[in-house]
Amino acid sequence: MSQPFERSDDTGMLIHEPDALAKLVSESAARGLPVGIHAMGDRAIRVSVEAIDRLGPDTIVATSRRTTDGTRVAPFRIEHCSLPTDESLRKMQALGIVPVPQPIFLFAEGEAYRTQLGDDRCARAYPLRTMIDLGLRPALSSDAPRHRWRTRSTLGPESSPRQLGAPGQDRNSASGNRCPSPKAIACSTTNGAAALSMNGRAGAVDVGMDADLIVLPDDPLSAPHEELGSLRPNLVLVKGRIMYKADG
Repeated sequence: MSQPFERSDDTGMLIHEPDALAKLVSESAARGLPVGIHAMGDRAIRVSVEAIDRLGPDTIVATSRRTTDGTRVAPFRIEHCSLPTDESLRKMQALGIVPVPQPIFLFAEGEAYRTQLGDDRCARAYPLRTMIDLGLRPALSSDAPRHRWRTRSTLGPESSPRQLGAPGQDRNSASGNRCPSPKAIACSTTNGAAALSMNGRAGAVDVGMDADLIVLPDDPLSAPHEELGSLRPNLVLVKGRIMYKADG
């Protein structure tokens, strides 16, 4: 972190110092390897973005277009990307870096975040709606189980969910970074496929795509968010093969 945790002088740690991280990124890019950096605090994210930026625009473009066995190499990613500044997000958008947050974190660990970060910083954590509004294509990672992260509520005291942030609609409010269902689904499907350079074969239901899909009993776009967790698939297909049917 650039600022200490609440009631502490501790700012966390960098596993790799900036120059060492930049060297690792450069060596990976030179081999045509996709680069995914785990970074949570605002300083760690800034250092990660700067390590990628130091490659220079020509290398970034060349790396993103290089192919292995005919498959486009994945773009650069920042895993977690928990507490980015707006400046880091704008630079990520300019460099084509993909943020990859985990939906479970705010729900399962939100109260710990509140204790360690305070309400103001906690309200800005995992700013999915801001990422989308700035033109980024966040991919939601599959750390399981899924919960009510898009509503920005935590598993509060005595298992009673409560909202992160103050009431209102701006970015720092409880609802300002909520993500509507269609955008949340896109982050888990089309954006995820693009982050893995699989957008020509996965992430959508279309001719020529891998038929990896589920059939739900109700429309997730119109169902109340508190009911989404109870939807169970009637049918699961993997590459067109039926792997599960509700009737056996």
